[in-house]
Amino acid sequence: MKNVLILSSSPHRNGNSDTTCNEFMRKAMKRTIILTAIFLFLANAAKSYAQKDADNFYKNPAIRTESVSFQNLYKMKVGAALFLPQDMKADIKYPAIIVGHPMGAVKEQSANLYATKMAERGFVTLSIDLTY
Repeated sequence: MKNVLILSSSPHRNGNSDTTCNEFMRKAMKRTIILTAIFLFLANAAKSYAQKDADNFYKNPAIRTESVSFQNLYKMKVGAALFLPQDMKADIKYPAIIVGHPMGAVKEQSANLYATKMAERGFVTLSIDLTY
């Protein structure tokens, strides 16, 4: 008996070669997309887009800042920062503003910026960490 090699366009017996080709292409595309996604994830995982030299907390040397705290109505200690104009005189009354922050934040993220800017305009400002 001789060994015979049979070549067919379809690996399936009586199969449709177009269907087999479509399945192969779908699987190849799926693998390509997955491998590309993994490559992009790994390539960007080590890269940081954060600025290394950024100072996101604006400070003005003309404004004096003091850390203070007080108890609220529920006897909880509330942390705050008091912003005073540098050239403030003890015998003069200044308008005052209490600055709160958005919920889900702390005073250092936004309230201190507003308090500093208002102190630059002559207000005594108190930036507080909201308890609720």
